[in-house]
Amino acid sequence: MATVKTKKELQDEVNELHWQLKEAQDLISAIRHGDIDALLVSENKSDPVYILQGADHVYREIIEEMQEGFISLNKDGVILFCNKNFAQMLDKCLEDVIGSSIYDLFSSRLEIELFQQSLTETDCFKHELSLKSANGVPVSVLVSAKGCIDEQQIVFLIVTDLTEQKRAEQNFMYRVFDQASESIIVCDLMGKIIRGNKVATMLFGSDILQGSFDQTIPMYREEDGTRFLIKDVLNDNVFDLEVKYTNPAGERLDLLVSAGLLKGVYRGRRWVFWLRSPILVCANAQRKSWLGLT
Repeated sequence: MATVKTKKELQDEVNELHWQLKEAQDLISAIRHGDIDALLVSENKSDPVYILQGADHVYREIIEEMQEGFISLNKDGVILFCNKNFAQMLDKCLEDVIGSSIYDLFSSRLEIELFQQSLTETDCFKHELSLKSANGVPVSVLVSAKGCIDEQQIVFLIVTDLTEQKRAEQNFMYRVFDQASESIIVCDLMGKIIRGNKVATMLFGSDILQGSFDQTIPMYREEDGTRFLIKDVLNDNVFDLEVKYTNPAGERLDLLVSAGLLKGVYRGRRWVFWLRSPILVCANAQRKSWLGLT
């Protein structure tokens, strides 16, 4: 004989069915919107996990396994996500990178200003920048950015490590630099000599490095006898300027000088390509065609 349920029992059953229906609807909605990645199903003997692979699963795999670094930022520059390759690029762990500010990773204030300006002026740009690794060593990178692609104003960056490329460029440049037949001197923006090739050290002496160009190698214009100073090339390049120089032995040399700003900044033993530049001075004892600034 069937048991007759009371009104309260029937109401409890209805409430339970309503709760189960809502739970099922919430689960279906979460699956549809990609809010869950897996399901844990409770059974008697074990609790199997069912992995849900939506259309975006392959893209997640690409981001995680790509050789380049990948970052997502909010509008304030806070790193919301990065893949393992970006963290490894800086010799850091993911936990130290995610949640930090992208602006703390740039090597200079100029790079921060360039990045901020680019985000303001365009939603898509590409720049060579320098980031700080965990041990403080600058890492040359190519940053490709796509900004503000949705209402949340999220910025996405793809970061390519240029360390090996820059090392190869540096080695090539040094070979050309040292084998040039002209005297080539590189100064920083303050006029301190930071490198000279073999011809330069033969012409001006091996003790010129780290000295002030204006004081170590005083040059005078042929046309009016005024001093040729490093500051003269900060705003404009100089080509085939006739100058006079007297070496420590008292020998007077007539030189042709070409000078201007390079596209590289010398940092330690590396060249980091950037906006502000050191000064290249080429001096020839005879009138020759100059290689020209890059």
